[in-house]
Amino acid sequence: MGKGRGDDEKKEEGGEEGGEEKKKGGCCLCQKCQNAAPKGDPDAAMEGDEEKDNPATKPRSHTDLLALILYGFTMFVMTSIGGQAIATGNARALISPVDYEGNICGVDGPVLNKPYGYLLTKNLDIICLKECPKKTRFTTDKQAYDNMICMDESVDDGLKNTDEYSADWYGFQALFNEGEGPCNFEIASYAVGYYCVINPDAKFPNVPGLSEYANTTVTKLITGDPDGDSAKGMFLKLMQDLFVTRNHIFGFGFFIALCVAFFYSWLMTMGLITLLVWSCIIATEGLLMSLGAYMYYTATQVWALEDPVIHDEDEIKGMLYCGYFFMTLAFLFICFIICIISKIQLACKLVMVAGRAVRDIPITIFWPMLQVAALMLFLVPWMYYMCYTQAQGHFEGNKYGNTSATQVWVWDYTSPVEGVDSNQIQVFMMFCYFWTSEFIAAIGQLVLAMTFVLWYFAENPPAETTKMVTKKVKDPETGEEKEVTEEETVKARNCCHRLICGDPKAYRGNGLFFMALKKSVWYHVGSAAAGSLIIAIVKTIRYVIAKIQYHCEKNMVDPYKKVVMVVLTAIQCCLWCLEKCMKFINKHAYIIIALK
Repeated sequence: MGKGRGDDEKKEEGGEEGGEEKKKGGCCLCQKCQNAAPKGDPDAAMEGDEEKDNPATKPRSHTDLLALILYGFTMFVMTSIGGQAIATGNARALISPVDYEGNICGVDGPVLNKPYGYLLTKNLDIICLKECPKKTRFTTDKQAYDNMICMDESVDDGLKNTDEYSADWYGFQALFNEGEGPCNFEIASYAVGYYCVINPDAKFPNVPGLSEYANTTVTKLITGDPDGDSAKGMFLKLMQDLFVTRNHIFGFGFFIALCVAFFYSWLMTMGLITLLVWSCIIATEGLLMSLGAYMYYTATQVWALEDPVIHDEDEIKGMLYCGYFFMTLAFLFICFIICIISKIQLACKLVMVAGRAVRDIPITIFWPMLQVAALMLFLVPWMYYMCYTQAQGHFEGNKYGNTSATQVWVWDYTSPVEGVDSNQIQVFMMFCYFWTSEFIAAIGQLVLAMTFVLWYFAENPPAETTKMVTKKVKDPETGEEKEVTEEETVKARNCCHRLICGDPKAYRGNGLFFMALKKSVWYHVGSAAAGSLIIAIVKTIRYVIAKIQYHCEKNMVDPYKKVVMVVLTAIQCCLWCLEKCMKFINKHAYIIIALK
């Protein structure tokens, strides 16, 4: 194999004797190498064999190109379906709110210029508005009807045209009716998509006839809790705080956590992991022993000697048996630890080496972020296509530009591809999502596996080296210049080697990651496509089973419903186990690909 981190120690242990054996072509030199070696030079054959077996230098070939071609064809088909869906669908109609009359806000003719939906009643009746109210507005100069947002058809004519001397001038109670009337107040809100979300801290105006709602926050009215300490109130406050502090959470939380992670990985390489693991083991053993001893002492020395008696005989025996149980558990735990002590030590050493590898190639920390970015990049067109495939329909009337009240959107519930069922299109789109998400994850595993394989076989020469430099100096006695050759200490690797170059003989640094990325994408991206295809097929089958479960739950009746649901749940469980097994096999297959 190639040279690894343990090569220096092996050289020292071998000493001169090992060197002599190598020169003679002893047992360390295989017959194949002896035959291939030039006469009198067995070292040449061994060096050539090392280069051949080193994953960093040995030649590689393209793998599973057919799977990669199939993935490209699948993406082409998905794009074609999306293009046809865009031509015949209207995604705006799918995501826009629907008002109390059934009109789609911003789409149908009567509300074409009113794209935002505002909640009016407890029954979730919505009205379309041109824009969401930014402030809570109320004035005594207007009648109650003009101070509120209303479903006009449901308001009595007597409340629409009143004067300030009429009792209906302040008819807020009749219009609001505890959230069940045809009107709601104009309360501060903000737009989320095409929906007006009322600010949880916004307060109801102080209006005549509704003094119990005066200056009351929306949170209190929803939860009925004056302090907002109920579950609903706390949830609303939490969501509001998350929205307000989103930048601080991402910035501070992400970068500080990243710094702590690097510091922790450094501590792991310094042997802290061993201290941490054995401290936890000792603490667990001490806790079990202490708990058992405490229960034994309580049962025999406290409860048994009580005067007057508080605990009966059964309680004392129960405490005593619990003490025996925990002391037995402590004994078994220590026996188990003794049996696996070598495995624990090996695991600690592996963690130390892993921490050292991450510190040598810190750019690997950011690799998952690139994977997430790639997935988001795919989701943009995928969600766009998915929306349009589920938004097939047509306008009754002239399409676009016609502002007449007769123009409405009518759903067709058909497929954008002629002759193909809409459910089949939906399953295919989900298959594309599963394959791409697993493909991105597979590339990530493959690149990291290749990176750390190259790290292990890299030589990592010293940071400084010496070279002979010839200089001209003056002779202090004669004053004549003469050339003098002397050793000078120089850097063995420059910034390019440390950060960019992928030469495993130059430096164990970020350059190995770029070299691994190049090798993985150029030679083995097909293997990632093949492995992810298997997972995508299993996930798609699970998705179809889930759809069947949904329809059975909705449409079937007992006793057949229970039997079918049990069978489908068992199938889902088996498929879940199969998916986990295939992911485990794929991950190790990528490691083998990186090694071979």
